Amino acid sequence: MFFNALAAGCKKLGFRPTWNNLTQTEQENFKKRMPFYRGSAPESQIDGYMTNDRTYSAGGRALDRSTVRSY
Repeated sequence: MFFNALAAGCKKLGFRPTWNNLTQTEQENFKKRMPFYRGSAPESQIDGYMTNDRTYSAGGRALDRSTVRSY
């Protein structure tokens, strides 16, 4: 897989170095197979900071929800 968690507890995924070895067409074809596809829109930027504000859990697993807060 081309995705790589940047660090334990990381909130953002990145691409492994092999991603850069793919052609633009191969990268686009891969992205189109994901359950979400941004298309040609640029990645959203935030003006603030992320904070965990809720935790959802079921079946012994938990997931933190993060929201953006203003500085």
